[in-house]
Amino acid sequence: MNSVVRHDRGHWTQALIAGAILGAAYLIFRNRPAAGSIDRVPSGRADLLAFRVAGRIDKAAIQRMAEQVLDAFDRFDQVDMIVLMEDFRGMTLGASLDPANLWSQARALAKVGRYAVVGAPDAAEGMIDLMDRFIPVDARTFEGHERNAAWAWVRGKG
Repeated sequence: MNSVVRHDRGHWTQALIAGAILGAAYLIFRNRPAAGSIDRVPSGRADLLAFRVAGRIDKAAIQRMAEQVLDAFDRFDQVDMIVLMEDFRGMTLGASLDPANLWSQARALAKVGRYAVVGAPDAAEGMIDLMDRFIPVDARTFEGHERNAAWAWVRGKG
């Protein structure tokens, strides 16, 4: 008896993204204590989430960010996001694998329109640029000096 195996593109995309997230987490993981922060930045729009990420991020910081992102996903059909990285030195393994963080990333596939990252390390920038080809989110990276262009783009004006 012949059986036909159907491949659901959604599941393959989610698996690819999960692998990319874990791969990026591995690339930036180092055995150093965390001394970083994630701070919300005013964006002028309730549906435009802006965060400043600095230093080495731990699980508590990533959980606080994930809570804010998930709250916005519950309140809006679609949100845009911008992440401003300043002296980013990676994440602890606990932050990389935090369930709330992974859930917010999975939900982002259906909820985020534009996603801008300013000042990403080379490994993360490459991963974001690669994933932009496979996911429904319009994701772009910008160099640190391109902050104004990133803001204009994420607001839909660039």
